Amino acid sequence: DSTNNEDVCIFTKVKKKDEKLGIGIYCPLYPDKSIFKVVNENYSVQESQIYALIEAIKNFSIFDKPLNIFT
Repeated sequence: DSTNNEDVCIFTKVKKKDEKLGIGIYCPLYPDKSIFKVVNENYSVQESQIYALIEAIKNFSIFDKPLNIFT
């Protein structure tokens, strides 16, 4: 099925300047509700933890509807 680009949220694994590994989610439709979260202090994270977090965020209640998240 087709997707309206305005609904797309972009998921990225990023490192900030302080080198903390985190996940970032930027939603053009909700720019004030975009998310960056530090995963943990020793900068390591299992892939399964990231994808579990994506699944949780897809239905996060701050958004009007479930999100389309591309990894």
